[in-house]
Amino acid sequence: MHILIIPSWYPHPKHPAGLFIYEQVIALSNIDNIDISVLNWGPNENVIKLKKPLEAIRTLLRYPSFREKHKNIKNNFTEFYVPHITWSSLFRKGNYDAFISKALRTVDDIIVKKGRIDIIHAHVAFPAGYIACKILQKTGIPFIITEHSGPFPFNEYKTKTGLRKIISEPLNKANKIFAVSNWLAQSIKAYTGKSLIVIPNSVNTDLFKPPQVQTHNTHPRIFVLSHINEAKGIGELLTALQVIDRKNIDFSVRIGGSGKDLKHYQKQAGLLGLNRSIEWLGFLNREEALAEYQNCDFGVMPSRLESLSMVILETMACGKPIVATDCGGPRDLVTAATGILTKPNDYLSLADGIEQMIKTYCSYDSENIRNHCLDNYSDSVITNKLLDIYNQVIEK
Repeated sequence: MHILIIPSWYPHPKHPAGLFIYEQVIALSNIDNIDISVLNWGPNENVIKLKKPLEAIRTLLRYPSFREKHKNIKNNFTEFYVPHITWSSLFRKGNYDAFISKALRTVDDIIVKKGRIDIIHAHVAFPAGYIACKILQKTGIPFIITEHSGPFPFNEYKTKTGLRKIISEPLNKANKIFAVSNWLAQSIKAYTGKSLIVIPNSVNTDLFKPPQVQTHNTHPRIFVLSHINEAKGIGELLTALQVIDRKNIDFSVRIGGSGKDLKHYQKQAGLLGLNRSIEWLGFLNREEALAEYQNCDFGVMPSRLESLSMVILETMACGKPIVATDCGGPRDLVTAATGILTKPNDYLSLADGIEQMIKTYCSYDSENIRNHCLDNYSDSVITNKLLDIYNQVIEK
């Protein structure tokens, strides 16, 4: 089976967004008789953002130096890099119509090099699903869509009567659509009337695993991994921690991640009297994040909205409980045996959840948390579900 993956986000060294897509591709490539090609136009590196003019100028200046190339990641996994400048879909559809001819030519090249493509798997309806839809019209290759984006739809894809065509067309012409959580599936159904399959992202349980010896810290150590911005609930987290601190409850918090609001929240933490309790770690690579998961007593995920949450999955894979906001996708993941759900955008609810976890984290069974993750979100479980879908579409 030859699968063409079209991602809407794809990681590169300076921007890791879409890493979970790459890791899913790696997991699929470990299956016998699977051949994978990825169409990568640089969705994280060749984007013009008008709100960041200097960055846009740098992108335009370096763009002519980029060259099309293909790279064999494994014997059965090849990336086809076709650089293309894009921007907001509100202006000329983000320049993606100009990419279609490149995409079709690349599809021809892939077929020459690797043989017939059996199915296209697009991640997110726009732009990946839109591109897959145009390829279908020219080649007849069937495609499916995994929708990750929440809230669905983003404002730029809405009209007064529903969805823009760049979203509705791929959703209508895809052979199968699935969402990464029940909350997201319901959101999409409200706009399309379609009942979606729910297949969550997988987590790399070979990398993210409990420490060899499980221990608890003398004072509870809390780990937070997040982009540092308002939407991720960092303000509510800090205010919740102040509520707990005023009760003279001992704890320490290690916050991994970077973002445009980092200095603002560092200042806020100081004003709230939390500097002695919080350590800001900055950007963490995978190995550094793993060490923090393994050495913490529990995690906190304070976002205002998540379509799923890889942080929750990684925390559970390491056998640690988590306090998370009930902000969409997390309600699929967190059970009474794995953690505590709190109200989103509500610092008092979050404070109650963290305080309750401080009192009870020692009672959680690390092995049960890990097994729950293995049984429901490991690579083997999710890739088998995807293979069933691929076969259904190809045999249709």
